[in-house]
Amino acid sequence: NYERKISQELGSLKFIDNKYVSSYIEILGKKIKAKVKLKGSTPSEHQAPEKFSIRIKLSDENYRGLREFSLMSPERRGFMREFIFRYMALKEDLIYKRLDFINLNLNGVNKGIYFFDEEFNKNLIENNAYRESALLKFDDSELWLQKAAIFLSPADWDQFYLTANIIEVKKGDKKNINFLKAKNNLNNFRKGNHTVSEVFDIEKYAKYFALVAVTGAWHGIISFNQTFYFNSITGKIEPIPDDLYTDGYKFNPHYNLKKFLEGDP
Repeated sequence: NYERKISQELGSLKFIDNKYVSSYIEILGKKIKAKVKLKGSTPSEHQAPEKFSIRIKLSDENYRGLREFSLMSPERRGFMREFIFRYMALKEDLIYKRLDFINLNLNGVNKGIYFFDEEFNKNLIENNAYRESALLKFDDSELWLQKAAIFLSPADWDQFYLTANIIEVKKGDKKNINFLKAKNNLNNFRKGNHTVSEVFDIEKYAKYFALVAVTGAWHGIISFNQTFYFNSITGKIEPIPDDLYTDGYKFNPHYNLKKFLEGDP
């Protein structure tokens, strides 16, 4: 409760020491050791008193084949909308991040239906029958430190996108040379040295953006909300549909797609 309160006062979990703490979860009467911490950069959305978001790591067991997952209010993922979108994306042969709805009892209090969401790691990639490779994204630390994420519209984040560090989401067991390749390609694209088709899997992204345009899933294709997979066989970056819906903004396809598509043959 204290950490949630402080994060709300400061404006983000980014501003507090949000560490994992030891805990237990009970599944079908069986207690399993776990580590738990708060989830969600925006506390006004993710740290609401009635349904706050958490990230869980199981110590020795797995739940539905996963040892790392997040739990959050279904509202944070657009209720059924993200559920439907990801299944549509799966049918189009895009990387599928597993999800479900569960009933959560927290410290003896029934919190109702929660959204169960897979974390980004090598199990996600293996479950999609892909070769383990780099998962990367734009570091949003400066965006939050300058409080631009709080006070500016995503349409005004260009300066942060252009200067943000590119980071590896989950490091593999060995030094990931693929991450260095992917980072270099993505950085050259950002600087205008590479075209879209040189860096990204155009067919995959065409399907992804078509689904976004049809469903209005704008939130997931904002630069800082995307996590990329580098396919070491094709040498191209592929999308991982995630965090597609939220409240408070209108879908603007021109803003989201224009910079990605312009100037490429």
